[in-house]
Amino acid sequence: MTKEEFVDNVLELLREGKQNLTLSELELKGIKGCYERLKYSEILASANCNCTEGHLRREMSNFFGKITNAFNHVTGENREKIQKNQFVPLITEYINLKNKSQIINKMNEENNNKIKIFEKLNNELKIKRPMTAAIIKSYLSDDPKIQNSNLKELIEKIKDYEESFLFSLLHNVAYDQRLDDPLIQSIFEQTVNDLKMQTNISDLDYEQLTSTQLERIELPKEGLEAYLIIKVDSSKNIRYKNITTIENIEKHLIRAWFWRLNPNNIQNKDIKHIPLYDHNHTLTHIINDCRERSEEITSVEFFADEKLLSSDFESWEYKSEFKPNTKLKENYFVNSRLSARSCIDKTSDPYKKWIKKWEKLQNEAIIVEDIQDNDCKHHCRRQENLTLWINLCDCQQSHEEMLIEIASEGIPLALWSRRYNLSPTHREEINALVSNQPITELPKLIHKARNPPEKQESQSDYFGHHLSLLLEDPNRMPPFHYLTSQHLG
Repeated sequence: MTKEEFVDNVLELLREGKQNLTLSELELKGIKGCYERLKYSEILASANCNCTEGHLRREMSNFFGKITNAFNHVTGENREKIQKNQFVPLITEYINLKNKSQIINKMNEENNNKIKIFEKLNNELKIKRPMTAAIIKSYLSDDPKIQNSNLKELIEKIKDYEESFLFSLLHNVAYDQRLDDPLIQSIFEQTVNDLKMQTNISDLDYEQLTSTQLERIELPKEGLEAYLIIKVDSSKNIRYKNITTIENIEKHLIRAWFWRLNPNNIQNKDIKHIPLYDHNHTLTHIINDCRERSEEITSVEFFADEKLLSSDFESWEYKSEFKPNTKLKENYFVNSRLSARSCIDKTSDPYKKWIKKWEKLQNEAIIVEDIQDNDCKHHCRRQENLTLWINLCDCQQSHEEMLIEIASEGIPLALWSRRYNLSPTHREEINALVSNQPITELPKLIHKARNPPEKQESQSDYFGHHLSLLLEDPNRMPPFHYLTSQHLG
C-alpha cells in the first residue's frame, strides 16, 4: 500500500464514520509521517514545518480522537482514543474489515442471484414436471437425503452443491433423453446459461466441467411417475349419468389415494389415503394434497364400475394456480380402470387371460379391431387376438355390457367414443390415432388428442372431446384393501 493509498483509506474511514473530512496541512503531514513510522521531530524536520513539536502533538491527538470515533461508528465498537503507535494498525484493521465486508456482500449478492435463478427454474417447471424429479434423483443416488424430496425441495437442495458438480448435474439433466420434452430441456439449458453469466465461468472451464457423463441409475418405467387414484361410486339417490359438473361430482362417493412407486425399487410402493372435504372443492383439495406430497404427479386414474366408466373424467374441473376452471386433461394423462379388476381372483381364467394379453401387448403394436357385428360377447369370444383394441361405437349393445365382456375376456386395452352412431370419419380418426403404435406411446397420443389446437378445441363434435380410454396393467394394481376401504375422509 502506497502512502497515497493509505491517506485515501484514512479519508474513506472518516467519511464512512460521519466525521469532518477537512484535514489541516499539519494533520496531513502528520498522517504521512505516521505511515512512514517517523517520530514527531522527524516529521517536523522532513516536512519543513515552522511549528513546535508540542503543537504537532496536540493536532495529532485531536485527529486520533476523530479517527477513533470514526472507527467506532463503522464497527459498532467502543474503543478508547488511540495513540500514535496504534494509528497505522487501526487503518490496516479497517482495510481488512472493509475487504471482508466487500467479499461478504459479493457472496450475498451472488447467492441472491443464485436463489433467483433456481426460483425461476422451479416456477417454470410447475406444469412441466413429468419424470423431472426422478431423473435428477437418478444422478444423486448416493445422497439418501434427497430421495424422498419433491421437485421443489429437490431444487432447493441442489442449488447449494459445489459449482463444479452443479454445472455438471444441470448439463447432464438438460440433455437427458429420458426427459423427452423440448420445453423442459430448454428450461434447464437457460438455467445453465444464467449460472454461467452469474459466475463468469469461461467456456473452456465449462466444457471441462461437463465433458464427463455423470453416473446415473436407470429408472423402471413404472417408477417415473406418481399417480393420483380416484375411485368413484355412484350414490344410490341419483341415476347413473355424466358427472362432469361439480354438483354431480358431489353426489357421488369419491375416494382418493396418492400412489408413488419408488424409482429405485419397483416393489417399494407408497400409497396414502387423501382426506376429502365436504363442500364443492373436492377435486381441488385432492390435487393440492397431491402437490404437497409430491410435485411429480402426471397421471390420474379413475376406478369405477361399468356404469360410470364412460363418464368424461378427463373433463372434471379443479381450481389451479393459473385459472379457476382447469380440466384434468390439461395437465394430466387421465385413464379409466374397472373397479371389479381390483378384487379379481388371480387363479381365475379372466385374470390369466388378462396377464397373457398384457404381456403380448408390450411387444407388439396396437391392433385396431372394430366390432362390426351386433353381438359383442360373440365377437370377443370368437377372436383369438391377444391384443385387442375395440371401438365400441358400432355395437348395438351398451357400453356397460361391452365393458363387462372386456373384463371377462381379460382384454387390457379399449378406446372408444362416448358418442353413439359416430360418423365414419370420426371412427377413422380414432383408429388412425393409435393404429400400429407401441403401447408405450398411447398415453402421449391420447393426451394430445384430448388437448387439440384452439381451432378444434371449440368444435363440440371434435373426436378428442369424447374419448374414453381403458388401459389396464395387471402388474400395477393398488392393493385391494385400499380400493374397497369404506373410509371416505
